[in-house]
Amino acid sequence: MRLRNYTLALLLLTAACKKKDDEAAPAPGRSGPNVSSASLTTQMAAGNYTVYNRYGTGVSTLQPTTGSGQTWNYSSLTGGTVDTMRFASASNATFGGATYSRSQLVDFGVGGNTQPVNITTYFQVSSGGWFELGHSLPALSFTAPAPPAPPTATITFAAQSNVYTPNKLPWTPALPAYEGDSVSFNSMIQDSGRVTAPNFFLSNTPVAMKTTSTGVVKVVGSGMLQLPGTSAAINAMLIRRTFTRVNNFLLNGTTPPVQLLTMLGITDGQSTAVVAYDFYGQGNEGYLGSIYRENGTTLYAYFRKN
Repeated sequence: MRLRNYTLALLLLTAACKKKDDEAAPAPGRSGPNVSSASLTTQMAAGNYTVYNRYGTGVSTLQPTTGSGQTWNYSSLTGGTVDTMRFASASNATFGGATYSRSQLVDFGVGGNTQPVNITTYFQVSSGGWFELGHSLPALSFTAPAPPAPPTATITFAAQSNVYTPNKLPWTPALPAYEGDSVSFNSMIQDSGRVTAPNFFLSNTPVAMKTTSTGVVKVVGSGMLQLPGTSAAINAMLIRRTFTRVNNFLLNGTTPPVQLLTMLGITDGQSTAVVAYDFYGQGNEGYLGSIYRENGTTLYAYFRKN
C-alpha cells in the first residue's frame, strides 16, 4: 500500500511539472508568406494616398486562381479610370476606433431613384485586421418612384453617422494573415429617414434602409502578381471576401405593405452574392487591388497604378 501511494504521488508530481513546463513554453512562431499590419498601417496613415486604376471593360469573366505558388498576370489590362484613394483623418466621434476615413461620391437612394452623395466611410487598421466601421452621410431628400413615373412619395434623410453592428465589416483576418487564416462575420448597417406619401396616409413616417452582410474572409493564395502595364512581378497574397448582401426597406421598423413597395419601385429583401478577390504585397507594398464579382460576374478590376 505504501509503494502504491508513493507511485501515485510520483505520477502526480511528474504530471504537475510537465503541465508547468508546457505552460511556460512559448507558442511556436509562424512563418511563410503573409500580409502584415505594418504594411497596411504605413500605407493607410492619415494624410497618405495611393493611386489606382479601375477597369470595367472586358473583365466579366476575370477571376484569379487560388492556392500557393500562383502567377497572376494582369499586365494586359488597359483603359482604366484613375481613382485616387485618399486616407483622411478620422475626426468623427461615432467611430472612436477609426484610423482613417475616405470620402467618395456614391449613388444613394431607393426605388431606382438615386443621386450622387458624398459619403464618408470610416476604417480601422491594426493587428486585429482591416475593418470598415461604418459611414456618415449628409442631409438629403429625393422622390420615389424614379422618373418618368409621377412622384408619389418624398423621402428625406437627416445628416447621420451609422456603424456596423454587431460586428465590424472585415476586409482581412487578424494580421499578420497567413494562407488558410479566416474570419466569419455578420454585419448590419442602417440609414434612417422619413417618408411622406399622401396616397398611403403617411406623413413624416420613420423609414430605414438596412443592409446586412454575412460571410467569410479568407487568405486563399500566394504567388506573383503582375500589375497592368508592368513587366516586373510582385510577391503577393490573395484574400477572398465571400458574402451575401441583403437590402431591406423598413417602415416603422417592419416590412411595408407590398402595394407601397410597388408604388415606390422598391424590391425588399434583394440579395446579392459578392465575391471580392483582394491582392496584398508580401512585403511593404500594402493593398495592391481587387477583382470584384457579383452574382457570378466580374463587375470591375481595380489595381494600383504605377
